[in-house]
Amino acid sequence: MSEVVEFPRSKPESTADQAHAAAFRDMESEVCDLARMAELVFMHVMGALSDLQDTRAHGHAALLAQLSVKTANDFRDRYYARYRGERANDA
Repeated sequence: MSEVVEFPRSKPESTADQAHAAAFRDMESEVCDLARMAELVFMHVMGALSDLQDTRAHGHAALLAQLSVKTANDFRDRYYARYRGERANDA
């Protein structure tokens, strides 16, 4: 009878799997920071849009949105660098 479900074998993880797992573990706090930044941007933008006369709030919303984009791009760049084994430019 052939196997219907293939169960994982007890073989060691590959080097690529280990690098990938380490990259995820190393970046957990940065993932949380990025998620929190996005929440703050959303709350601030919604507040700014509710009061169209408040130009200061609009400026803050724009700054937070810009910082969110930079944070997300930096996150992506650090993730791929760590995945490739490059640890330079760590925050």
